Amino acid sequence: MKTLIQRQDFPQYIGSPVIVKECREFVSDYNEQVLHLLRTEQDLNGISTINSDINRGIIFACNSFKMSNPGWLTLLFLTADRLMQGDYVLDHAYQEEDDKTIRYSIYMKPSLRLRAQIPVKQLFGNVFLEVRLNGGLTRQWKLLTNVYMGRTYQKPLPLEDLITSVWQNGKNL
Repeated sequence: MKTLIQRQDFPQYIGSPVIVKECREFVSDYNEQVLHLLRTEQDLNGISTINSDINRGIIFACNSFKMSNPGWLTLLFLTADRLMQGDYVLDHAYQEEDDKTIRYSIYMKPSLRLRAQIPVKQLFGNVFLEVRLNGGLTRQWKLLTNVYMGRTYQKPLPLEDLITSVWQNGKNL
């Protein structure tokens, strides 16, 4: 079953101050490591990177880290909220459930204001955030970008800049 999540519902998915603190500590601990992996296009136990011409991203294997289930979900919605405080708008978000799996997905695009100029300023491209729970345990957390190529689009900003601006060692969450 798929359920749409509205922007005004985001606060209900953000955990208590203790959970938010847990997210900030996680980001503070892993921010530099994630940036290094993106720059060197490497993977590390528990963190995978995606680097292609049109897609870039990070994927956390959640069972490799000491963060609670509510922490991963809170990190997802805090990251989305932080992007929307800038020049991103919510395209759509939903919760999808089947027998054993729950998936929360958020799709965002640069503001229409940025798309009014030629070449189109795409910032980091379209952003996709997702967390998957299976059997009650958080299994995977993703942040992916999809960029457009061609002369009508400006070159996208590096994904490292997105991580830095949104997470900033946990200070911005």
